[in-house]
Amino acid sequence: MKDHKNTIFLDVDGVINSLIHLYNRENTIFDYPTNPHRAGNYTVWVPEYMPQLVQAMEKATNLYWLTTWRDKANEYISPILGVSSELPVINDGSPMRSVEWKFPACLDLAKNLSASGQNIYWVEDFHGMVQSEHKQFLTYVDTDAKGEGVLLPQHLPEALMSVLVDEGGYTGPTHLEAPTTRYRRNSIGARNLWV
Repeated sequence: MKDHKNTIFLDVDGVINSLIHLYNRENTIFDYPTNPHRAGNYTVWVPEYMPQLVQAMEKATNLYWLTTWRDKANEYISPILGVSSELPVINDGSPMRSVEWKFPACLDLAKNLSASGQNIYWVEDFHGMVQSEHKQFLTYVDTDAKGEGVLLPQHLPEALMSVLVDEGGYTGPTHLEAPTTRYRRNSIGARNLWV
């Protein structure tokens, strides 16, 4: 891994995989084409700008997977995005599928990287729920604070987006309207269980 000034901890579902599309499919209204991809036994819905955005992250930052897909992210998600299938994975070693494990699993790494001068961004669908003990070490990027359910370029802090454009070569959109549905959004419903 190259030594960049910025580090990203990246989730999959609700970030790369659009949850609005996953739950509502053809009833989703979005400014940008979003396509289904097979990922093992699951389907992920990836907006067409996402591969270039994540490729810019890989090129210009130290990129880690922090997802309940765990090592499966390298196997199934990396090929869809066109990034290395050897990205480091933050993993607590448990079979837990809920998101609670992520906070303690990344804390020591965040502390160490922060102490070495890294700017750390955790890109996750937090739904507004974050833990204060991490705030001194990293910046939370919430992709679902307003029900978006997918990473939109404007979620990323301006300083990080500048790095992705200048050093990562990102030329895609920098602002998009959030996806919506023709009817009221489903509750958790038939959720993709590798969230």
